[in-house]
Amino acid sequence: MGLAGGALLGAGLALGFALLPPLGRALYPWVLVSQALPAAALAPLLTIWFGNGLAPRAAMAGLFAFFPILVGFAAGLRRPSAEQLAVLRAWGATPLQELWLLRLPAGLPGLLNGLRIGAALAVAGAIVGELAGAGRGLGFAISVAVYHLQTDTVFAAVVLAAAMSLALHGVIGLIERKVTRM
Repeated sequence: MGLAGGALLGAGLALGFALLPPLGRALYPWVLVSQALPAAALAPLLTIWFGNGLAPRAAMAGLFAFFPILVGFAAGLRRPSAEQLAVLRAWGATPLQELWLLRLPAGLPGLLNGLRIGAALAVAGAIVGELAGAGRGLGFAISVAVYHLQTDTVFAAVVLAAAMSLALHGVIGLIERKVTRM
């Protein structure tokens, strides 16, 4: 859920930044500030705001995934050259056609690359969220194991988290190979 939310927010903002450059200039500094905030401080706040259920964990995962997706997709959407845009405009293309025919195809590799990175980071974000007071999950298991000095359990949880990150990275990599071969 967190990865999906972060992907929607990141891709949506990237599209907004590409279509409305003043919006990008106004909001991008705030996006950078959001990434400078310490996750260890945000996790307890999200738990207070959203309760002790799934929502704060998903929000933390989304926050971790959001930035690489935004940056990758925004960079791809800006990839078409001025000459390519001029040719489309000379043929009478509307801004929507410009987006559909040129910017989106150019932005797709950046979006998928951002998704691969964001997927791996979303797992870390969910674990950080669980460390802030969950009653189950890998973050909870790590915090209980640390309290009881159970190093083997901590390593097992870390290896499982790494495997989950690699699996998500791999699945999105497969999707990327399928989509970009079309």
